[in-house]
Amino acid sequence: MKEIILQKQNEVQELTAQLKKADSFVLFEYKGLSAKAFANLRREIHEAGGLVLVAKNNIYNRAVKEAGYKEFPVVENQVAIVLSGQDAIAPFKALDKLINQFEFVKYVNGALESKLVSKGDFVKLANLPGREELYSMFLSCLQGSIRNLAYGLQAVADTKN
Repeated sequence: MKEIILQKQNEVQELTAQLKKADSFVLFEYKGLSAKAFANLRREIHEAGGLVLVAKNNIYNRAVKEAGYKEFPVVENQVAIVLSGQDAIAPFKALDKLINQFEFVKYVNGALESKLVSKGDFVKLANLPGREELYSMFLSCLQGSIRNLAYGLQAVADTKN
């Protein structure tokens, strides 16, 4: 009996450490999701540098409290956790894609930079462009300004000659 209790305490500690380390995480109900679809989600998240975990509700609830998320509601249904990796928004995007594909998959709650993310905020975050897309948008803005400056200087040089 003691071994089981120690094993569960270790699972709580491991999940707590992962929750503290992650920039963001999302919790979702996946009851009815096929193993193939769940494996595809795991692959997408892994490629984005994240991690998908399935834990018992009791372990999840304890880990969330120990990680410092006191305002999170207690989870009672079959849930999975998507933890962020390099990109904090990637879990929200992948889960939104899954929710749009399967109507029975539901967003439960999540956190971004230690703050609770509401359902409305989840949708907004999921529709944001990714990190690489934002970088390219920013660089194109910079490049456009430099290009316009070059055209302006060329036009001034042409009028002087």
